Amino acid sequence: MDRSSLVFLAQLAEQAERFDDMAEHMTTVATDFDEQLSIEERNLLAIALKNKLGEIRTASRALAWMEEKGKVTSVDRQKQLTAYKTKLDADMTKLCNNVLTLIDTHVLPKCLSANAEQTVFFAQMKGDYYRYLTEVQREADPARTRNAELAVECYTKAFALACEQLPTTHPLRLGLVLNFSVCLHETMHSPERACRLAKEAFDDAIDNLEALGDQDYQNSTFILQLLRDNLVLWTTSEDVEA
Repeated sequence: MDRSSLVFLAQLAEQAERFDDMAEHMTTVATDFDEQLSIEERNLLAIALKNKLGEIRTASRALAWMEEKGKVTSVDRQKQLTAYKTKLDADMTKLCNNVLTLIDTHVLPKCLSANAEQTVFFAQMKGDYYRYLTEVQREADPARTRNAELAVECYTKAFALACEQLPTTHPLRLGLVLNFSVCLHETMHSPERACRLAKEAFDDAIDNLEALGDQDYQNSTFILQLLRDNLVLWTTSEDVEA
């Protein structure tokens, strides 16, 4: 099947909320053609994979909540719940590893060196999926520690390139800061670093918004609002704990 047909089918699958199909079509685009992904294609791929993963994350969190709140009292049923959650966590781990392999093997090697935006996009995406892996691993697990370190490494590389090549108001740069700061706060348990990163990015961007076009302005202000919400939440939590 030709590339444009696969992209069209992915768009149809998105409208139908058939994210497995969408991911399959866009994975084929990423693996079977030599040219780097276009902006539209990379967004379709990311949306498909994130929604596919989101279904598993939501289900796993629901079961974790049931375990924590003691919603299942029978010992046999507790074992069944635990077994099912273990399966979901294994599915999530497999998907994350597949995405990371896809990016390393088929996507990043095709990114043109002159296209910093593309490289930042997928370096951040790698950081995201290493971070997702830590969600199903215990704090004391060496694998969690390694995946957390890899997430920070990917985010750091992406951020360094974004600072060199993208303006402070660029939606991709701000989205990267949003995810990186969440990783620092929730995964690395480094609230001070998270707040500092988010605040500096917010302050750097806020004075330059007027130069943006309508679409970028809308996207950037939305992300800035999320950054501000996180800062309020995190600083309030620190005040309460203190």
